Amino acid sequence: MSNGQILLKRNPIFNDKDKDFYASWENEHGQQALPWALATGVTYYAQIHYIQSNDHNLSTDEWDGAIEYNVDPSASTVANNPSREAASDAYYKAQILVDERRLFIGDAASHSKHVPEGTVSGTKIVMIENGRATRPIDERWVKLWQEYLDRYASTQ
Repeated sequence: MSNGQILLKRNPIFNDKDKDFYASWENEHGQQALPWALATGVTYYAQIHYIQSNDHNLSTDEWDGAIEYNVDPSASTVANNPSREAASDAYYKAQILVDERRLFIGDAASHSKHVPEGTVSGTKIVMIENGRATRPIDERWVKLWQEYLDRYASTQ
């Protein structure tokens, strides 16, 4: 179902991992990413909280969570459309990447560890399944995503 798992480390400013970090990751960052992820062809996205290793060669002591995701390029409404691609890049850099740096010890690409699917387990929070959000998307993020699309459509 996924392209594997990506292990992540939380920013130490979140000293209450259970309450502050996981709640912010799910309810703020996850919501912020949903409209963008769906538009870019993400067909499956899950956060894994309270991770445990299923591989005796991997300790999860230094890791605070993981994600699983799958992308279907044919499901993207952004690909091959220059104005939508520009909007997507801008939204990612200004919104998602900035929030990753707030939540994690840097942007996910700078510190993460890719492992095969099933390497860790825990409390799985599925945000996107079969190309659809599994929960209502907070309207403020839908509106902001649309503002990016509108702004870049008018520059092309």
